[in-house]
Amino acid sequence: MKTFFIWAVTGTFLFAAEAHKTGNFKAIFKENSPHSEMSKMIKILPFARKDVKKYEKENKKKISKGHTYKIKNESYSVYVPKNYKASNSYGLFVFISASDSGRIPPWYKAAMDKHRIIWVGANKSGNMEFEMGRRIPLVLDAVWNMKKLYNIDTSRVYLIGVASGSVVASRMAPSYPDIFNGAFYIIGVNYWEKVDVPEEKGQYWPGFGKTKNSIYKKFNKSSRIVFCTGIGDMNREQMKIVYELYKEEKFQVSILDIPNLGQNIPKAIWLEKGLKFLDAPFYKSARVTYRKGVMALKKKKYSLAMQHFSNAERFGVDEATKKIKSINKKLAAEKVISDELAVAKKYYELDQHLSRVIKTYGKTAVFSIELQGKLRTNKVTKNEILAWKKYYKYRKGLKKKTTKKSALKKLASIIKDHPDTKAAERTEKLLDKFRKKK
Repeated sequence: MKTFFIWAVTGTFLFAAEAHKTGNFKAIFKENSPHSEMSKMIKILPFARKDVKKYEKENKKKISKGHTYKIKNESYSVYVPKNYKASNSYGLFVFISASDSGRIPPWYKAAMDKHRIIWVGANKSGNMEFEMGRRIPLVLDAVWNMKKLYNIDTSRVYLIGVASGSVVASRMAPSYPDIFNGAFYIIGVNYWEKVDVPEEKGQYWPGFGKTKNSIYKKFNKSSRIVFCTGIGDMNREQMKIVYELYKEEKFQVSILDIPNLGQNIPKAIWLEKGLKFLDAPFYKSARVTYRKGVMALKKKKYSLAMQHFSNAERFGVDEATKKIKSINKKLAAEKVISDELAVAKKYYELDQHLSRVIKTYGKTAVFSIELQGKLRTNKVTKNEILAWKKYYKYRKGLKKKTTKKSALKKLASIIKDHPDTKAAERTEKLLDKFRKKK
């Protein structure tokens, strides 16, 4: 398995993300992105040169080349859906936090699972960190390394930030349309030109400068942006004004104005609304995929139907979610039967039931596939199933005079070869009947 390396920090071992590792974990990367080198960022970001010079003057330290940190000393919080498979491409949310933790809000995990998106956020990249020295380059390093470790859909790489992290995202996104397909600004934003504060003469929100025209045109044409604000957000007025400025420039934008949001991270339902907009270009093809699922369902090809519905669901086709729930309800009913047979220790009947479920539902019947695998590898249950198979097979020979003698002999072998099984007990009773007839 491809692994980068392990680094010890204050007695705690943090593991670099293994290729295709799933779940919630902290990761350390080995490589810097070529895009995160300071001199390259200065050429791309319109505000970079001025900010770097100011930093150098205040700190009496040259940083205009290379990096201000060693990537092996940095950690990232990562969440990879447990259903991730290397054969399927996943989207990527690159999070910029206002705090020193890049961890995913726990209530967002289900949405990541549903929409097949991986989450990564740099730690120690909050408000107090230098934007050009850490916050921006660490984001670029995250994308670079996650693409090496996972099957990332390069058309679904999105920036997401909260408060000051969102401000950083809004300053980054216009300069990197080749890396990010869109951005999700949550309770914080900055615009490239200064914006007058309404009804406050002489007051304005400073701009950060417009990127090169060729880059701006691509950003304008290809990026999708979600603005997320609400009642109680101190930046609400600015968010709404900048949203309108984006609209005037013909950007593909959407705004979520949430009741009683305050300075909080939105609930998952709002994240999904924004994500539906970001993924909108894929919605049309997802509808086609959904219809394929309906056709497969009519033919009772449940595994294929689930595959189509799952692909449609992650791009916001709500009807697909209903179909998935319907199929899962049927699978749940089959599981109840399986549980009852298992409790009764009717292993042969259970094996037969599981075979029927797997034949009907295919790979979708995960529980049945796993349980049957255990049944057929456990010595006790494997022996019981084999004994019953022989019993039903040999018993058929009793119906014909020409095979009756041979069948009785074969049935007797079950008692010898599979003692202490229920099948052997049944065989003994059957043979007793024939002995009494004699």
